[in-house]
Order: sequence, then C-alpha cells, then structure tokens
Amino acid sequence: MKIFKSGNKKGIALVYIAILIVMLIGFLGLAIDIGYMYSVKGQLQNAADAAALAGAAKINPADLTFNQYSARSAAVSFAAKNTAARESVAVASTPPTNTLSDAFVSGGNDITFGNWNFKNYSAGRTPINAIQVRTRRSVPGADAANQGQVATFLGRIFALLGVGPGVPFMSPGAEAVAFRKPLGLPGITICIDTCALSNTNLYFQDPPGIPDVQKVAWTSFRCEQAPNIGKNGDVVDLIWGRKKVSSLCDLCITTNNGPGEAFKELEVAFADRNYEKDSKTFDPVTGAVTSWTVAVPVVDRRCADGYNPNTCLGVACDPPGVPPNPCTNACPPSAQGKNERYHVQRVATMVITGTLRTPDDKRGFSISTLFCVECPTGLPLGKGVALVR
Repeated sequence: MKIFKSGNKKGIALVYIAILIVMLIGFLGLAIDIGYMYSVKGQLQNAADAAALAGAAKINPADLTFNQYSARSAAVSFAAKNTAARESVAVASTPPTNTLSDAFVSGGNDITFGNWNFKNYSAGRTPINAIQVRTRRSVPGADAANQGQVATFLGRIFALLGVGPGVPFMSPGAEAVAFRKPLGLPGITICIDTCALSNTNLYFQDPPGIPDVQKVAWTSFRCEQAPNIGKNGDVVDLIWGRKKVSSLCDLCITTNNGPGEAFKELEVAFADRNYEKDSKTFDPVTGAVTSWTVAVPVVDRRCADGYNPNTCLGVACDPPGVPPNPCTNACPPSAQGKNERYHVQRVATMVITGTLRTPDDKRGFSISTLFCVECPTGLPLGKGVALVR
C-alpha cells in the first residue's frame, strides 16, 4: 500500500494565518474604535455636565411654560465651548418643546425642564428646579440625519470580511441632569402673622413678655407629637441637611419650642463658613458669616383666614377617633393641643442675620427680611447647583 504525502501543508497554513491576521485586525480595529467612541462620549459628557450646570443656574421656577429662555441660552452657550472628536458640540433648543427629539439642530430639541425630588427626575413635573441636556457633535456640511456621527478608523474592515457593510460610523451622545439646590430647611416654623415682620428678633421657648408673633418653633415636617430636638433627632438632621424634604405645602406638622440640642446646632451651622455657603454672606474683612438665607414653613389654623382645620386631620396625621380640634390661632406655632396638627399654608424665605442668647436665657435669632408665598408653591431655590446624573 502506498502512502501519499501532501506537499502543500505549508501553503494551507499560510492561508489560515492570513485569515487569522485579517480577523485579528478586524477585532483590533473594533476595539480601537470602541475605545475611541468612549473617549468621544467622555468629551460629550463633559460638555453635557457643563451645559446642564450652566442651565440649572438660570432656571426660573416661575416660568411654567418651559420656555426658560435664559436657562436654554446658557446651556447652549456652554455646550458650544466644548469639542468632541475635533468638532464642536451642539445642543438643539426649541422652546417651549419639553421632550428630547430625534431631529437634530433644525427643529430638534435636546433640552427638557422638570423636577428633581431627591429621588428621580421627571421632565414636565412641577415645580421646576432641574434641567436635562443632551449633547452631540455638530458636523459642518452634514445633513440632519448624519449630524453627531463619528467616523471609525477600522470599522469598515468587516465589509472586507463579508460581514455586512461594516461599521463606518458611530453616533455617541451624552445626557446630564442638574438642579438648582433649594434653600436649607433648618426645621424652623413660623405662623402667618410673622410674615409681616422684618429686622426683628424671633424666639424659641415661648418667653414671657415677647409678642406671640415673634415666637417660633421647631418641626421635623412629620405628624408625630413633639419633634425630636436632641443631638441625634430629626430636627438636627434637617439643620445639617442630612434629611431632605422635597415639598412643604399641605403638610400636617407638629412643633416643639424647646431649645434642646437643636439650638446649639443652629448656632454652629450659622457660623460655619463652608456649610450652605451659597446661601450665606460674609464680612469682607473677617470672613465671618453675616447672613444665612433659609426656607421655613408657615402655619395657620384660623377660620377667619378661610382655612378648614378638618382638612388637616386625616388618617395620615391623627389616630382614628380623635375629634377635630376647634379653630385656633397658630401664633405662637407651639400652641398646639394634644393630637393637633398644623397645616402648612405658605412657604417663607427668611434671612437670618445671627443667633442670640439673652442674659435672661432667651434663645432665638435675628432676621432682616421675610418673604412669604401662598401654597401651592415649591421650595425657594438657592444659588447652588448640582449634577444628579
């Protein structure tokens, strides 16, 4: 029996090697292109972050039409200061459109406004305190369908391998959401009559000889009797921003007018130059804090104001069988009876100019201005902005 030996094994091996080399080049090209796209996407993300922060700083919470011209202009302008893959970054804006569109630049929209409630962002939800921005590349001379595309380096090699048309382009994009931070909520509440005051002192503890209109109380924005004003209580968590509240209007709340540890923490928080610094002013010489702008709920239970106290006595606030309390004046805001809950009817912006302890142990703080807004309204917004995603 004769055995025939092939003389062209080396040739077959060369064919295999050539195929493998082409495949390796293809996969290497894909890896390079994907890495490049991630780099471009990172550039677009930086642009989106900058645009969203710039837009958030210009949000007008009173504009419910979603035009928000100043915020849109700031977002578009800051995005244009960036480049991605050597081309400028563009953001399409078509007010009052409030949905992200597929169209690009002409007739398109890459900006929405809505509400961030410390859990999620929802476009179109009010009160408006947040902006969403999408960024893409602007390619000169390209039509709308091809805007935002980035040419690949070696993606076309798949076409040479017969695996479809290859990947000649990719379309990276990025989104960011930023919000205007609300003013701090130090857990203080006032009554409606206090809204008429300015340049005065307000006091805890219901001190004798002080008009009721100048008395304040603590609240944790919940329904439990006597909010915890200890060092580890909810009120201290509110003072230091460890507890967040997304809305004040229509809450049923209880109060506590004792100083407790909460007052000590308020003194420290006021004097801290780094805490809530966007809402504080400082002495130009010493650097000491001279004012702190905060938000406080305003409560009232008077029938004369057209408020029905029964609407505040619901299942969420009072145990079954508790009879409705008669209409009573909420000044001072610590005058509640057992099982009585105050109803938040306004939200105030308060400028605290200092904490005080008198020789006879009165404790409170000084204010310069007080501006109250009827519910429904959102939390007053401060100057600070932050990214949420």
